[in-house]
Amino acid sequence: MSKIRLSLFFSMAFLVCSGVSVAQEKSDRKKKNKKELATTKTDSVKEKKVPKLSIADKVKSCKKTEGLFTIYQDTVTGSIQLYIKKNQLNKEFIYQSYSMNGPTTLGLNQSMHRATNVFNIKKANDKIEFGLVNTNFYYDKNNAVSKTAGTDIAEAIFLAEKVVAKDSTGFLIAADGLFISEKIFGGVSMGVSEINFIELPGVEITTDYMIITADFTEDLENPKITTSIDFGGYTAMNFQPIKDFTSAEQYQTILKSIAENYTINTEYSSLKTENDGVENIGKKPFVMKLTFDGKDLIQNAGGNYLFSVGKLIGSQMELYQENKRTLPVEIDHPHAYQRTLKIILPKGVTAKNLEKFNMNFKTDLNNKTEAGFVSSYTEKDGVITVTNTEFYNVVNYPLEKFNEYKDVINAAADFNKIVIMLSKS
Repeated sequence: MSKIRLSLFFSMAFLVCSGVSVAQEKSDRKKKNKKELATTKTDSVKEKKVPKLSIADKVKSCKKTEGLFTIYQDTVTGSIQLYIKKNQLNKEFIYQSYSMNGPTTLGLNQSMHRATNVFNIKKANDKIEFGLVNTNFYYDKNNAVSKTAGTDIAEAIFLAEKVVAKDSTGFLIAADGLFISEKIFGGVSMGVSEINFIELPGVEITTDYMIITADFTEDLENPKITTSIDFGGYTAMNFQPIKDFTSAEQYQTILKSIAENYTINTEYSSLKTENDGVENIGKKPFVMKLTFDGKDLIQNAGGNYLFSVGKLIGSQMELYQENKRTLPVEIDHPHAYQRTLKIILPKGVTAKNLEKFNMNFKTDLNNKTEAGFVSSYTEKDGVITVTNTEFYNVVNYPLEKFNEYKDVINAAADFNKIVIMLSKS
């Protein structure tokens, strides 16, 4: 009996120990599994963690345009990103829109100011906010009411964009929202952006053609001058609407002031125009035809005659500046001038200093000539024919090319000063 009890005791003890051992093993297995699972989760999180992209990564497929704010435009989608410098935060900026040219019937007068606003840029957490400053009121610092500044005048936030990348000096944000238009969806008005390049009309659209003849065959001291000018594109747009918005008398007065640039303030014999009126804008060139006496262009110099022929192309812009240029050049639009001058001499009269007509000045950008003044002459049977071309193919000329651009501008001004000598043989 004692042996049976003892044997049963050991059997029970073995079972208890086995149960404890199994329970301990299960507990250890659970802990191990939890630890392995935690490790797996940590590794998974590490694997899923995406490295932050730099600004260079975000803009690598974009065209960069520098200015007050640097703009990056995707060359495929056209979407825009804006780089905001840290030192531009919490400052106010002036936004202004104006029309360069356009039909007055559409309210697009030349250089007409359309809207002016003041806005500021602030950083709020991970976003950049653009706020419209309320300029209708101001606080007098000498008045106690100024202590409440900012509490009763709200600034409207018109754009808030999340920072997509940053560096030590600034932040990059999506900026499509700055260029929006109103669309109606299901009766709800919403702002929708659409980004596209506005293609500039080429230089061939705004080219002025000038044909000038100076005929000395009847009087060497008073040549007959005939001038025909075809103003194209944007230049024509400046003149064509005038007729429809002024009286006949006012229109003739304005035409006279335009003509004086080419007649050297001399009273003209005749003045005719073609294609004036709003209906011709963008369709036909504005044509002005003049005849006048050229005696004021002649100076007697001891039996020889000095002829200020260069003045016939009209006054020209000059850039003979002494101060160092600090900004790049931006012009309104691509444009060009094609000029032909014919000097008809009587028999027995010769001309000197004709080599002054030979000029060649150019501005090259990216291995392409984008501005130039090229002039030359021929002489045959008493007729001197001078041809010159002046052109500006693009609107932006970088600062490092300013001297070349200046030479082109000044070439036209120098041509305006050309004087040749006429002598009787």
